Amino acid sequence: MESKNAYLMSVLKQTPRLLGLQDRNVMSKTYGCFDRQYWHYNICDTPAARCQESCLTLLLLYLIDNELNVYRKNNNILAYSRAAIEFWKKIQNKNGSFNEWYPNESSFVASAFTLYAVTEYFLLVKKFLDDESYPEEEIIKTAEFLINKDEGRVLNQQSGAAIALYNVYLLTGKTKYKEASEEKIEFICRNQKGEGWFDEYGGPDIGYLSLMIDYLSKYFQKNPLKDLADVINKAVDFISYFLFPDFSAGGIFSSRNTEYLIPHGFEIISGKNARASAIKEFIRKAIKDERMVSLYNFDDRYLSYIAYTYLQAYLEEESFLNASHLPYEEIFDEYFDDCGIKVYSNRHYYLITNLKKGGTFKAVFKSNEKSLIDSGIMGIDKNGEAFSSGVLNNDFKCIESSGKIETSGKCRMLKSNTMSPEKNIALRIFQLTAGRSERVGLFMKEKLRDKLITSYNDSSISFNREISTEENFLIVRDEVSNPENIGILFLADKSSDIYVPSSRYFINGDLSINPITIESDLLMSNLSVSKRSVVVRKYDFKGDLVKFAVNGKEII
Repeated sequence: MESKNAYLMSVLKQTPRLLGLQDRNVMSKTYGCFDRQYWHYNICDTPAARCQESCLTLLLLYLIDNELNVYRKNNNILAYSRAAIEFWKKIQNKNGSFNEWYPNESSFVASAFTLYAVTEYFLLVKKFLDDESYPEEEIIKTAEFLINKDEGRVLNQQSGAAIALYNVYLLTGKTKYKEASEEKIEFICRNQKGEGWFDEYGGPDIGYLSLMIDYLSKYFQKNPLKDLADVINKAVDFISYFLFPDFSAGGIFSSRNTEYLIPHGFEIISGKNARASAIKEFIRKAIKDERMVSLYNFDDRYLSYIAYTYLQAYLEEESFLNASHLPYEEIFDEYFDDCGIKVYSNRHYYLITNLKKGGTFKAVFKSNEKSLIDSGIMGIDKNGEAFSSGVLNNDFKCIESSGKIETSGKCRMLKSNTMSPEKNIALRIFQLTAGRSERVGLFMKEKLRDKLITSYNDSSISFNREISTEENFLIVRDEVSNPENIGILFLADKSSDIYVPSSRYFINGDLSINPITIESDLLMSNLSVSKRSVVVRKYDFKGDLVKFAVNGKEII
């Protein structure tokens, strides 16, 4: 069994970085702020409220009794945690909400997740420091904001709101918050897919599903509602398929491309769920060996957001239920029809591909842990515009059978959205005028979501991808129309276009990526009567490319 000390050590290694993010100058007007971009570099005008979740990380470090924890019972650490709470109070909007990215945002997620961290903080203060005081006015205002708002597009935020509201009930004793939290839990349960996942912008996402499991398990620990255990167990069973033999998780085949796992939920339920016990062991080893996206390679924001969950996982009482095998240790062929994801495991490799995402896939070869990552058929057309098949699209034609999958449709035009002075000024003027209205501000946020995440235009290039799974080989056949319009084609590369703050991190497994570039001249040579270019790749059981052909001409 892997030691849970991996969680504590991971946080302790990053604590100097975390403390460096906080304004610790007691004379400063931003004393307690954890958004260094705001208080130190002065390059943004709105502090990210979610950074204040670090208050809980510091309190847990203050409380944890371990000889390696140099922060235990250090009064400076306690003072810094309280300063974080005070700054959280200072930046609250009049309607009880908080901002994460821009003024008057009234962010549901920032309000929900920071309220959980703050209420959990004061529940711990009451239990371990014998102090029953808490900022009742600010907590109630945020709770009321969450009661009157819902987030249906990304259910992980609803789960955070549910546990936050239940904590408000525990602090205040007011049953309206308990009832409101249970309503949100019921909404979440109703919207779980039969395969066990929750919708994240059109499909399942592994990192955000682990966050759902985390919040729902925390909730069940405090309020064991009927049917909630079944919901959690179904989610755990589904997520177990997306762990790889090289101790990485998730990836470009999921809806938001995340590659991390939040650990605490699996620790909570590992005593009653053998699959969760196996995932717990997986996470501990992955974190200890730095094989998976975790605190060591999270950016500053997500270190602030997530570190406390590692400490909660460390503090969770150890369970000794025998772990089951994880799917990658078995031989099977599974297709999740609702989300279009195929999972295939044989003696030599473990493959996951998403047909509704243009056949994006990741394969890990078991003998050497070599990764093969492919974000779909990507390229730049003759006008210099980027296109890709690797965008979620329910209109793709998907065919699945034993030993072969096929997906086809139109490639999508990719977007490049970077901030400019003109855009920044326009957004700020809008938010400081019409955006002061909650209704107008929400309308603007939904439009930004559509622009950055869900809205794409079709390109003139159609595609067809076939993936054949054989015992000793993995064969990929790609076909594209209108090759005369293509300037360059990219295959076998790791790329992401969708805007997801907690994605696009680097792990060492990415070093084995070996992208293929095909120039226009090669695409146009030896064209068939159909005038469509065909590229065939064949990988052996070690992940080596043993055949590469374009329009019938073998390059390898």
